[in-house]
Amino acid sequence: MDILQLEIVSDFADRQMPVFNSSYIRTETYPLSEVFSRIETGDIRLVTIDGRRKSKWKKEQRELFVTSVLNGLPVPLIYMNAEEEGATVIDGFERLTALYEFCRGNVDYTLRMFGNQLSGQEEFTASVRRKLLSVPVQLCFLAQKTPVLLRYRVFQWLAFSGHYSLNQAYVRLMKQAQYQWMEKLDELQIPAGPLDAELLAQAVSYMHFRKQPDGCTEQDSTCLAYDILFKTGKDLVSKALELLYESVVKRVAQLFPRRRRSLRLVLAFYLLSAGNLSGKELKDKEKMLSDFLHDDTFARLSNNIFDIERYIQSHSHYDSLSDPA
Repeated sequence: MDILQLEIVSDFADRQMPVFNSSYIRTETYPLSEVFSRIETGDIRLVTIDGRRKSKWKKEQRELFVTSVLNGLPVPLIYMNAEEEGATVIDGFERLTALYEFCRGNVDYTLRMFGNQLSGQEEFTASVRRKLLSVPVQLCFLAQKTPVLLRYRVFQWLAFSGHYSLNQAYVRLMKQAQYQWMEKLDELQIPAGPLDAELLAQAVSYMHFRKQPDGCTEQDSTCLAYDILFKTGKDLVSKALELLYESVVKRVAQLFPRRRRSLRLVLAFYLLSAGNLSGKELKDKEKMLSDFLHDDTFARLSNNIFDIERYIQSHSHYDSLSDPA
């Protein structure tokens, strides 16, 4: 039986998909002055969800937006991602940056109000800034407890604005999920290193994807895997980690004791992806496995079971690895 078909891992994949509820989202209204104060204290981080800190808007775009607010147009809803180190902007970074730079005197804009150009007079500019600071702004926060998959869904939806890279935002989301997963293992007093923990998450992700390939992407499956694991009790997590370690990781370590541990775990990911099972002796495949470990391309692969599977599929002459002995 394939290790990914074992009942203990299947239990994970049968968990329900998360759905939105009111506890995951809160909307708050502040005057712009208070939003800026929260930016300066670090409660709100003026950075995009993919880590970018520099505006993509041209000066003319920033001037036009500030002018529109001065003429009474409301500031559109701004979406924030609540994190440990402060809320990060999902959508609205360009708007906040344009207003912040102008109101803090970092730039000079040529503005128009009621058809008349406003510029040049310091007292008048200060009056305009005071007016802007009283403008109400609505911030919509995704709570820290929002499931990873739902958070990614919001990232996907708002990515159509083109103001951030969805791929980079996903990478950042995964780093946060992995950190929280390690925190949970620590709270449960389950001894596991980061790569062991990631191996279990990847196994659950791969299992789910293989069961529902048509309606779920690789990224969706990985997000859901973390949501499933966050809700799982100590006993099942401990047994699953023990199963994966005894069936794959330990035996790979015995076969290649001199290889660094991170590379051995990449190979363990490979074995899960290839569907190789405990019923087949790894020693019978030693040479073929050694070939993988000496392949520079394979050695550079990340610990991502889907990347490894694509590598396997592109090297068809290794197909016999998963054939019956």
